[in-house]
Amino acid sequence: MKRIFILITLLFIICLSSNGQWYVKKYGVSDINYLTGAQLSESLKNANQLTLASWIVAGMGGLMIFFGRDIVHHGLPEDATFLEQLLGNKFMGNTYIVLGTGILAGGTVCGFAGLGRIASIKSAIKRNNAPLGLLTVSPEVFLNNDTRSVTPGVGVKINF
Repeated sequence: MKRIFILITLLFIICLSSNGQWYVKKYGVSDINYLTGAQLSESLKNANQLTLASWIVAGMGGLMIFFGRDIVHHGLPEDATFLEQLLGNKFMGNTYIVLGTGILAGGTVCGFAGLGRIASIKSAIKRNNAPLGLLTVSPEVFLNNDTRSVTPGVGVKINF
């Protein structure tokens, strides 16, 4: 049980080290669209690994909650340490439940952040690999440099 707790803690710390704009830190670009195809494919692989690790951490948090409930209802195992026996079933079980809930929440948040990262990488790959002759019409805001006024308009982009 102690090894599982240490492993969960280490995986949780790894999840917390992820940041929002990862491409600025890793590649030194201000926009994800400036990444090359190789960088995007490497980033997609890393994002998939981060997401999988996050969901594994969330699962371990759920298991910790389950073990905590088991300790509260059925008592400590026979190979419990002296400290666990001293603190008692209810305290140890509730402690595992609280820690498991925190780990489950952290893993879930990191998992959803990883899914968002995967979606942004896939959309950047799709934009960078646009087929020839693609016509994109989108609303834009144009800035007049002389008067510093903005004008709404429509932008047309043709990929050739």
